Amino acid sequence: MKQHLNTLYVTTQGAYLSCEGEAILVRVEQETKMRAPIHMIGGIVCFGRVSCSQALMGSAANRGVTISYLTEYGRFLARVEGRFPERPARRAQYRHSEDSGKSAEIARAVVTAKVANCRTVLQRSLRDHPDSEGATKVRYAVDLLNDRFKSCSPRFLSTLFAGSKANPREITSRSLIASLPVKRRLLFPFAQSAPAAG
Repeated sequence: MKQHLNTLYVTTQGAYLSCEGEAILVRVEQETKMRAPIHMIGGIVCFGRVSCSQALMGSAANRGVTISYLTEYGRFLARVEGRFPERPARRAQYRHSEDSGKSAEIARAVVTAKVANCRTVLQRSLRDHPDSEGATKVRYAVDLLNDRFKSCSPRFLSTLFAGSKANPREITSRSLIASLPVKRRLLFPFAQSAPAAG
């Protein structure tokens, strides 16, 4: 069973991260503001002018802890990570990418999720602004998307949701991948941590 670890976000400008034994220290102007055991951390995200000691980078790399550098406003700059052991899920993804049947199944699921998300956004718009100009056109688009879902190949939907209790006719962008059986969910690692559309 995979253990989910914490992510340490450092947003204080001028902070300096170092390690002392098995702990990560966060210092600001020579004062230790925080200590965290490195074995409980899965990743470190540094925003803006945050620096790390070479010893911390080495310790993090040896333990599989990634260090990500972003601008102060959250734009990705770089990521530092050590060598990782074999990842069977990643190898399965590469194998599936070479199999046109599996690739088509994954592509269908991704497109279905995107269409479901579009429908959800339109429905939310109608709920929040039912009397707005163009509401009739939005309702028409929602009905059209609903019809498209109904016309999806029942074989495809039953294959996609095999082993799941989800009703394929009531798909939402969030529930689509979450409702897939674990074996198929491994094909979508990006969906595990993706925030809900808002």
